[in-house]
Amino acid sequence: GKKDKSLDSLAEELGFILQQSQLKKKLIKDTMLMNAIIVSAQNTASSTEIEPLIRILFSQLKKYFLADGIRLYMWEEEGTCYYDETGLKKKIVIPEEKSVVSNVKASGRSLMLKRAYEYADFNPEVDAISEKGKTLNLIAMPVKIASSVKGVLLAVNSNPDKVFVGSELIWAKSVCIEIGAALEKIKLYQDIRKLFLSSIEALTAAIEGKDPYTHGHSRRVTMFSMIIGKELGLDKETIEDIRLSGLLHDIGKIAVPESILLKPGKLTDDEWYNMKQHPVKGVNMLEHVNEFVPLLPGIKHHHEHYNGKGYPEGLKGQNIPLIARIIAVADAFDAMTSKRIYRGALSEDEALKEIEKCKGTQFDPEIADVFINIYREKFFPG
Repeated sequence: GKKDKSLDSLAEELGFILQQSQLKKKLIKDTMLMNAIIVSAQNTASSTEIEPLIRILFSQLKKYFLADGIRLYMWEEEGTCYYDETGLKKKIVIPEEKSVVSNVKASGRSLMLKRAYEYADFNPEVDAISEKGKTLNLIAMPVKIASSVKGVLLAVNSNPDKVFVGSELIWAKSVCIEIGAALEKIKLYQDIRKLFLSSIEALTAAIEGKDPYTHGHSRRVTMFSMIIGKELGLDKETIEDIRLSGLLHDIGKIAVPESILLKPGKLTDDEWYNMKQHPVKGVNMLEHVNEFVPLLPGIKHHHEHYNGKGYPEGLKGQNIPLIARIIAVADAFDAMTSKRIYRGALSEDEALKEIEKCKGTQFDPEIADVFINIYREKFFPG
């Protein structure tokens, strides 16, 4: 009998050791997985947009939690929204009183529920994000920026055999901290970007303030240039560079005397030489600010000619930066169709014919054709 009891005790002890070993292995595995998730979050947090972070995090979190659905709800200036597992942003109305999500936002504390549908404030329109049946298990965690709740991360499943546990909640909180840090960096970037764009608006106003005859010129050139860029299928970053380069393409004219800018008659050779320096002067003004560096090629070379007879460097053909070739067409069209102190304005049709005539000499033929076609289509319908 004693022998049997000893064997039973040994079996129990071995079972306990085995169980502890398995738990330890699972903990190590979970720790490695969550560390990998957090590292990827930290790496992606340098992005200026939330969507890439969501895509990477959610695909990994879904596997870790064995979740049927994951969402990040956000309260933004323009209203409430959520990001789904693909990083796609969708608008949603979230009731302030009755839902798990709104309760977590209000309290700032996490919720982990079994049989979530029995929870008094469970709201199927907001909280039931599983596509596999009734929401049984749920984790909802606040995402904070400077102690203020800006979002709620929600993970759910409909599997009665898969109950969320405390260790998963702890890891989920770590992920929310990383999301909050990423959002804080993105907000800081956006604030700096707004300040940067405000400075560009101020510089644009300063250019046009020197010459009332060119009022609105930079904005129109920007609009036409962006239309060309989009028609050429350029990426979002290049379109943004076109926008900013267009606004600043004449910034160097701040350094040109008003006696030259506003002269009603023909410029002398010296005056014309001074006027032709404005692209270089513009670059000299901006080149010491890192944020302006990507814009310099468009600003410096928008008066180059496709045949190499432009200024300031006499670049030819494809050697002229693409953005400069785009701005050249838009700039010329707006100049021709605007009344200046020294001449009257051409009609739009006359200006388009002039661009047609100067294809291959002054203008890149492809860009000229794109502009002519799209202008006639958009502004001369029928």
